[in-house]
Amino acid sequence: MLLRQIESAPDFTSGNDGFLVDPRQTAGPPDDPLSQTQEPQFSPTASTEAAPLSALVSSSLVPRWQSHAQRLPTQGVSDSLKNKMGSLETKLARGGAGGSIGKLGGTRMATIFGKKVQANRLGVILDVSGSAHPYLAGAIEEIQKGFADATLILYPGCGLTEVKGPSGHAIRKYSTIPTKELTADSGGSSTAGFLVDALQISEFGEMVKRPSLRETLFISWYADKGADGMPEGNYPKLVGQTQVAFEELFKRRVDAIYWFADFEDKVSLQLVEKLTTELKFKRIRLYLHNFAGSNIPSTLTEMAEQTGGTVDIDKP
Repeated sequence: MLLRQIESAPDFTSGNDGFLVDPRQTAGPPDDPLSQTQEPQFSPTASTEAAPLSALVSSSLVPRWQSHAQRLPTQGVSDSLKNKMGSLETKLARGGAGGSIGKLGGTRMATIFGKKVQANRLGVILDVSGSAHPYLAGAIEEIQKGFADATLILYPGCGLTEVKGPSGHAIRKYSTIPTKELTADSGGSSTAGFLVDALQISEFGEMVKRPSLRETLFISWYADKGADGMPEGNYPKLVGQTQVAFEELFKRRVDAIYWFADFEDKVSLQLVEKLTTELKFKRIRLYLHNFAGSNIPSTLTEMAEQTGGTVDIDKP
């Protein structure tokens, strides 16, 4: 009988320490494009070490966003613009500008002779005729306490009348008027005549020399002379065109006008209505102050009230 011996197959060996594939050569799972997206890194502001569970749930596990608003450059800009830029930074940090650019910085509120005046850019009309001379220095002092940058216009009267022909008035910066135009022979009913008399009052004469008024004090200049103190000749044109001061302040984009006068000159109803419409359209408040203690024409008081302003009459 023939026998065939079957040899047992050798045990399998991998040669890789028992692994089918060398783990050092094993590639990781295929790249997941979503896994490459960087997740936002949160930096909790409070430490969670040794914190109670309730604290961890209520605060540390909730990410806190920190806003870092970019500071606006302020080198070489005026103080007024810096204040507006600071206001803009505050509004941006809160999540929005919150208003139109024209309103940046807000509206100032101050008192003038005990009355509240609201304005961001104040314009002032000061009667410089003879009756106002004793009050001018005190008025400017009081106004500058709350509105140091107010535009001040001296006008020789307080009338509002339609005069045929071109106006003879010109708005001039007081600091640019040559001394030769302010001489003793400038008397009579002219701007120069009224101004020379006002400068004889020491308080007013010293005040107009202040550096703070160099760029803010103006005068409505009317050179022609009429009969001294008499309503004839050029006198109505001299005292009766206060509208030229209003028009100048409109150009300067004021949002409030403070009118300081005795309000004894004539006013035209038609011209007052025209001014009232323009003041309301431009959203300019009108404040009236009568230093003489007399009544103000009702047409003017209504103009002030319709614009949101007030009327102040000094007690005699």
